[in-house]
Amino acid sequence: MIEDSISLSRSVVILLGIVCCRLTVLGQIPDPDLGLRAQWMRGTWGINWKPVDTDNGKAETLSIDPFLHQIKEVKTIDYIQVHLNESYTGSPVHLGPHDLLESFWQGDTDRNGNPVNLVVPRKDSGVDPFLNLLLRVRAAGLKTQVYVNCSNMLLRWKSGRRVPPPKAHPDITERWKNWCDTNAQAQAFINSRHYHSDVNWPERHYMFCYAEFVLKQYAVRYGDRIDAWLFDSGRMMYQYNGDSRSSGILDEQRLYQAFTDAVHAGNPDAAVAFNNGQGSGDMVNNPWAPATLFDDYMFGHPFAGGKHLGDHPKNYFSLIWLADRNGYVHTRDGKMQTWDDMVVGHFDPPMSTSGWNRGKNPALTDEEFVDWYSTAILGGGAVSLGMPLRSTNDWDNLLAADWALQQVRLLDAYLVENQSPDAPNWARQETVLPSAHAGQAYCHTLTDGVDFWSPGGGGITSLSTVARGTPPAWLAISQSKSEPGTWILSGTPTETEPTQYTFRIRAKDSTGRTDRTVELQVLTN
Repeated sequence: MIEDSISLSRSVVILLGIVCCRLTVLGQIPDPDLGLRAQWMRGTWGINWKPVDTDNGKAETLSIDPFLHQIKEVKTIDYIQVHLNESYTGSPVHLGPHDLLESFWQGDTDRNGNPVNLVVPRKDSGVDPFLNLLLRVRAAGLKTQVYVNCSNMLLRWKSGRRVPPPKAHPDITERWKNWCDTNAQAQAFINSRHYHSDVNWPERHYMFCYAEFVLKQYAVRYGDRIDAWLFDSGRMMYQYNGDSRSSGILDEQRLYQAFTDAVHAGNPDAAVAFNNGQGSGDMVNNPWAPATLFDDYMFGHPFAGGKHLGDHPKNYFSLIWLADRNGYVHTRDGKMQTWDDMVVGHFDPPMSTSGWNRGKNPALTDEEFVDWYSTAILGGGAVSLGMPLRSTNDWDNLLAADWALQQVRLLDAYLVENQSPDAPNWARQETVLPSAHAGQAYCHTLTDGVDFWSPGGGGITSLSTVARGTPPAWLAISQSKSEPGTWILSGTPTETEPTQYTFRIRAKDSTGRTDRTVELQVLTN
């Protein structure tokens, strides 16, 4: 929610922009809602949590709980970036079960009897690690941004030569291609649109098949548990398979459309971004890549490969550009005039000098870290911080490196005081209320300093439901007499059938008030 993450005055600017955007783009592009799905990302930040080597059954015991416990006291974080598949050469490896992808395994093992070519968790394990990640992140009060690398099944060429496959799944690419080339359903799909194939781009049809038969199935399964999609390796569209990243012509962006349509089949409100590189590097013109017709927000890959981030002034310049335009990186002179004006600026940097999930050396000093990213967040954009982990493939040690956690805490402390200084702040993106049961007394507490806080330090003076939305008639909110700063939601549900309530709770302090939309489910069995 916009009002949950940025100040009221900024919300007014956003709403005016939305109206302007709708008036300008209707009838001009395929999707008049471009950018609007990413409004919740404005003024937010998240952490990119990235385990690796999850193939061949190892993902079946993966858990994010230790990491979420490690960051439980971080108040201003809004989302977690989780990876549906691995990066680049690991892109065939997916964290969710999938019948088609598992069929490529065929029981292959190495000389020690360990599985190879198993790129998904086994269906008969009864575990969906990716669903578990999404559920645990949401239970922690955070939204989810899902990373997908478009080098799917290693359909990528480099300097005219195919990148060699990893030893863990050497045959997956050819098995995937063979299925697309021989399966009757796949062939019918490929032949259903003229733009699915192109003799000049011999692997183009495999990309469309991935969107239709792999990505869409995942998106439908996970539905609105996914709030945003982040597609890496956009070169697979515009450099290797025939689309254009900048033409703004629908017939030249059909792969982008296919991937977007696939994920919107599961949640039409999910925001979408593609990594199409960077924009101008001259420190004068727009440093952000062009938006396609399907980018609600920008991927925001740093300049110079992201390593040694602070040594490249173009990276900081990108954040200044973002802040100067209230988070909308494609506005012209600060004015909303064209179809891409509502596309939200988002930066996806590593925290270390080595990579997005590892490294012992900070890319920025503590002072730079707080300055850079508070500039972007308070400027109306979003930042996803690539968190160095103590280990990347030891499930018991997928925790933030100590120095990285310290930088995150410094940023959080700064935002606690400065993100919305003139009104109460609600922690994280979501306030999760446990389900109620008909006929059973309900009791849930919200605590000042944990679930919300007053930046001025005076404390919350009242908590109440407001007219917008319909809270349960039986629900009461009262302040604990024995525990100052604790507010109690209580009552006994009287519903006779399952009911989902959506309503708002208002926190007040001496300087102002802020509303938070919440959901409460009443169960009858």
